[in-house]
Amino acid sequence: MTARWVVDEVQPHRDLNVTWQPISLFFKNEPDEQDQEEYYTRLLFTHKLLRVIESVRRTDGNDGVFALYWEYGRRIHHDREKVFDPADALKEAGLDVSHADAFENDAFDGEIRTRMDVGLELAGNDIGTPIIAFANDDDETVALFGP
Repeated sequence: MTARWVVDEVQPHRDLNVTWQPISLFFKNEPDEQDQEEYYTRLLFTHKLLRVIESVRRTDGNDGVFALYWEYGRRIHHDREKVFDPADALKEAGLDVSHADAFENDAFDGEIRTRMDVGLELAGNDIGTPIIAFANDDDETVALFGP
């Protein structure tokens, strides 16, 4: 919802250059597989979707990330799909379906953690998503949690 607000309501009226960054609730919340099986499974799935996003970032940049993020958002929040094939989402977003291979590739985890840690360093570790960061009037980067 925050992404829609930024893109649909704020960006048309401001000079914004939006860069989409990941935050893995799987990394952040560290769910216990034994005690929180359903929660663990849901967060692991969305974490693996972030791997696909980082693969897309390498070839299609921020525009590709946005296209796939938008498609994920439609499926998860609008259509209420809890599980779906990442290749189908890539195809719908107009992206190369070969990025779906990243879903099971933990080589992308370091990049996800690095990008995520930047946001948490700005906003604090006691928050969730979304984090919105921007340069203030003194050209200092500040961050807010939530819309």
